[in-house]
Amino acid sequence: MLSTLLNYRTYTTNMTKTLDRIQQSTSVAGDTKYYKETIGTIKTVDAFLDDRRLYTYALKAYGLEDQASSQGFIRKVIESDLTDTASFANRLNDQRFRQFAQAFNFDAATVETPTEPQSARQKQALTEAYSEYRVRQGSTLAAKTTYFQSEIKSITTVDAFLGNTVLFDVAMSSIGMDPALTSKTYIRDIFLGKVSDDTSSVSDDKFFALADTFNFLADGTLAQGTLALDAAAVGDLVHRYNVRKDNLSSPQSATHESQYYAERIAVTDDAFDLVMDPRLFDYIRKAYVLPDDVTPALLYNVITAAPADVDDVITAAELPQNGKYPDYEVRLAELRTAFDFAKDGSAKPGEGQTATAREALIDRFYENYTFDTDAKAAVATSRFEDALYDRIKSVSTLLARYQDFDRDAIEYVLLAFDIDPATASLTKVRRVLQSDVSDPNSYVNKLGDPRYEKLAAAFNFDENGKIRAERVVQSASNQTQTGTRYRESFGKDLSTVKKELITTETRAYLEAVAEITTLDAFVESPKVTQYALTAYGLADEDLSQDDLRKLLTSDLADRESYANSFADDRYTDFVAAFNFQPNGTVKLADAGVQSGYDLLTTESLFLLTTLEQQAGETSEGARLALYFLRKAPETKTTSGILADRALLEVVRTTLGLPASLSQLDLDKQISIIEKRLDIADFKDPKKLDKFIARFAGLYDIANADPATTSPVLGIFGNSGSSSGGLLALL
Repeated sequence: MLSTLLNYRTYTTNMTKTLDRIQQSTSVAGDTKYYKETIGTIKTVDAFLDDRRLYTYALKAYGLEDQASSQGFIRKVIESDLTDTASFANRLNDQRFRQFAQAFNFDAATVETPTEPQSARQKQALTEAYSEYRVRQGSTLAAKTTYFQSEIKSITTVDAFLGNTVLFDVAMSSIGMDPALTSKTYIRDIFLGKVSDDTSSVSDDKFFALADTFNFLADGTLAQGTLALDAAAVGDLVHRYNVRKDNLSSPQSATHESQYYAERIAVTDDAFDLVMDPRLFDYIRKAYVLPDDVTPALLYNVITAAPADVDDVITAAELPQNGKYPDYEVRLAELRTAFDFAKDGSAKPGEGQTATAREALIDRFYENYTFDTDAKAAVATSRFEDALYDRIKSVSTLLARYQDFDRDAIEYVLLAFDIDPATASLTKVRRVLQSDVSDPNSYVNKLGDPRYEKLAAAFNFDENGKIRAERVVQSASNQTQTGTRYRESFGKDLSTVKKELITTETRAYLEAVAEITTLDAFVESPKVTQYALTAYGLADEDLSQDDLRKLLTSDLADRESYANSFADDRYTDFVAAFNFQPNGTVKLADAGVQSGYDLLTTESLFLLTTLEQQAGETSEGARLALYFLRKAPETKTTSGILADRALLEVVRTTLGLPASLSQLDLDKQISIIEKRLDIADFKDPKKLDKFIARFAGLYDIANADPATTSPVLGIFGNSGSSSGGLLALL
């Protein structure tokens, strides 16, 4: 009869080959095939418990085969909230039950097939991006107009003007033309008088009007001491540019308009001129938060009325109520006190408004100038969320033109990502939305444009333009597990300051990982990788970005993959916590009771348990040794050993401890064992192997009589008649 050690070595010398042999056996292959095909169809705990073949396969994988008849007990285990330390599974000493519960997620299985193109997070991010795009746009446009105002002073020829991309872009945009589609040669001919206004089309009138504002001579130069554009013309062009770009709500534009108001009001001597200047009228309207219902004529009547007659003037106008501009009639009445025009609208130059009143009105403008834009943005968001969102069932419906809303939906989306709807190709947008942003070779990534990458990541459409599940680099459950591990990595008895720091770091991690859509972005984010590596005990392993790529693209089903080559659960647990696939893309969110990794883990554990059972048929000591090889490295405390009868038997035998050890108080048992071994040694493969070899020898000595029925059968839940030995541990 072979010794325990030789039996053990027979199986472990080439574990991959051993497991492959077991996997190919008829019964194991059949049971595994059934499990893999069926588990994805299970949606409820009842369905799981009712399928005896499926249920017993899972129990056997986690060493709980002897609990098959205790369905009520198992139900309580898998329905436990593992985030609650007081839950049923967490209160059990045997960690196998917690691991079993952790392998399933029946909440996820109840999630219906997605019917919306965005998750709640994506939807919120989109509306926030839309709210912020005007700020981003304002900064970009302000840089252009500031450059224009400065650089135009140095321009001395038409060619220099046309050769400056920013100057040309601002000028063309100010008259509503797309700079990319406008011929510079044609513009040059107009500026030099080579094209007659009489012979050109009416649509070209705007080009001639623009040319008239410049001071270029017929030869394309400037007269000595002359600027290409007068200061007033520069100011007017910049204003028109901001109007065309819908940028009047930026701080830079507000300053520009305030300067214009201050300059013009100082020389205005007639109320009619004031209200008929569109820029001055709009400035006053925004300062007092007045709706479009207030016309120049009404404003004129108000600021020229006798103070006692103002209310009558407003009442006579029969203005409609406007919920977006509550009580605006009161503010309209206040306007009368801001000006000093006579009843006929006249005033001495500069006396139509006192300096104090002018400063007060300008201050009021700065307080309120964004109201119109904010209201407009709110309306756009509300319209998108309430009226349009329910219509979006595919890429085609997102891009569609609606009779009541035109293309408001896709325009809203494109603006959120700083893409101009007027110039964007819908064919290009469609291909982007149907691309996998996590795939480096996809259409969207080949564009090399971050705006379109964000657009693709904002929606969940498949390659056919239909709604699919979301791609996330880490599921919500794994985020929770990672956060729990991160907190546990700092030990117990944490100070309040440390707890607050961990909370802050966890919040930062969750926010950052939610924004990541590609493998490259993940490995290049120190904030994310450092947190995750710390959580899984790998922070001190000096892993490079290339190492992380190789790890995260490991196929955990392949026993020879990079992650599995370490023979260290820390690495496989780290990889399993994320949804990267071997080709580097991000897989779709799982919607079954078991994730891909948990399914692989269950299958692997089933093979290992089967191996241990087969070993036990000829050598129960080998079965114990194989079990110890599998379980010891993941055991973190001495209490964990004491809670597992098989682990305890190996430790007790190896350390020469009596069977009566279990009769002592728990603290005493822990103290005795910890004086004789360091559990951390079990994570070292060499030390673990040495410990098991010692156990094998001592086990054979202790069980020299082959006629004695081994109590190991009792440890693993099988029958056994011996009342001595290990049965005393039960």
